[in-house]
Amino acid sequence: AVDARGKASAAAKKKAVGDNDSEGKGPPAFRSGSWVLVTGLEKAKQYNGMKGRVLSRGVGEERYAIQVFPSGRRLNIRAANLVPSEPPSATGDGDGRGMSTKSTAATRFRQRKRTLSERKKKKSVKGRIRNMFAVDDPVAAVRFLESNNTLAVAKPALKALLGFLQKVRRKPTDNRARTIRKTSVIHRKFVESVRGAEALLRLAGYENKERPARSVSPRAGGGADSKRRSEQVLYLEYYDEAQLDEIIAAIKESIGRLRNYSAKLSDKADSSSSSSSSSNPSSCLFEPK
Repeated sequence: AVDARGKASAAAKKKAVGDNDSEGKGPPAFRSGSWVLVTGLEKAKQYNGMKGRVLSRGVGEERYAIQVFPSGRRLNIRAANLVPSEPPSATGDGDGRGMSTKSTAATRFRQRKRTLSERKKKKSVKGRIRNMFAVDDPVAAVRFLESNNTLAVAKPALKALLGFLQKVRRKPTDNRARTIRKTSVIHRKFVESVRGAEALLRLAGYENKERPARSVSPRAGGGADSKRRSEQVLYLEYYDEAQLDEIIAAIKESIGRLRNYSAKLSDKADSSSSSSSSSNPSSCLFEPK
């Protein structure tokens, strides 16, 4: 059995090597389609020990273009760094053509698709959230709400959130002050549709909770059968007074900052309108006689 294997390997080497090797002069010459082993590379040592298939004569003297198995990478290697070898056992074909272009192309396609999906996900996250804040930083949370919403949205939302938290400080034992119904108009307008509002409430201690809903009376237009068994609410069960006071102070500071900014915008608009009217007297409705 050992002699048979030795003869087979010798036959494979004889088939891969050309006339120069038989004469023992210079590096061996390899035929197209033969399998070789990469050895002795200094600059690209990661390819040493890999098998490849000879595609054609490469650029330069005594160089060959080979396709490395299993990555499919094409290299231009000198013949002195190539040794005749048998095909890899994982190829499936006896002549080593199991590493077809289809399998290599499919692998590259899957890798490229995965890379593009990851890039798209990162890009969408960056576009949606421009300034992520730390979990325990109230100032950064308020800044996040400011920077990710317009002035017309952020200012009333901050006032609504301030009202929620101040009500809790005034009536700490009142369950109604601790509860925000998700079906209410104020939640949909100032919490659900505002980026960073719900995160700010969670920072204060609010959590999602399900509670029995109040039945809708027929006088309210709901009908006799229009009763809900439960509803989703934001409920503040436990909170830290110091943390809550920090959030309230950060919201007040933000509201003052937005108020000053809106005043500057209105002053700039008034000055521009007055300058345009003074430069164009025909724009006045009534002219002095």
